[in-house]
Amino acid sequence: MNDTVLRLYDQFLREFEPLADAIPADRFDVVAYPGGHDACWIVGHLAVGLDFAGSLLGLGHNVAVEWGKLFGPGSPGHCGESGPSKEELVQSLRRLHGLVGEAMRKADPAVLAQPHGMSFLPADGPLQSMGDLIAYLVTTHAFYHLAQLSSCKTVAAAGRP
Repeated sequence: MNDTVLRLYDQFLREFEPLADAIPADRFDVVAYPGGHDACWIVGHLAVGLDFAGSLLGLGHNVAVEWGKLFGPGSPGHCGESGPSKEELVQSLRRLHGLVGEAMRKADPAVLAQPHGMSFLPADGPLQSMGDLIAYLVTTHAFYHLAQLSSCKTVAAAGRP
């Protein structure tokens, strides 16, 4: 995997940690703006995204299967009463970050150059290879949702509902 992608991936966790730590567990259901997601869903979605990247790297799945329905694309964007705890979500994300980072560092460039074969992505889009898709998931996608988590932190700190 490209060194720049690996450095950005490592930076992600450095930015995630203080944001997640700053949101109390009892405020993990805060939504920063109308139509937004709560912190619980954001962290779960990030974990599911890393799990997907890991599966593309040959790791298999490392989160509960029900997390795909709760946090995957098309899910409601809120955990609700039955969602995992903040501690479980954050620990899962940290664990996945380590697993995926190690797999990216060991990935065979020939495998990363293969077409991703994902029908949900446009055939003529910029993401053509497995490496492209993995790089997107662990950088652009991850940082997009990190910005959402930052908004949740701001609202949680202000004490707003």
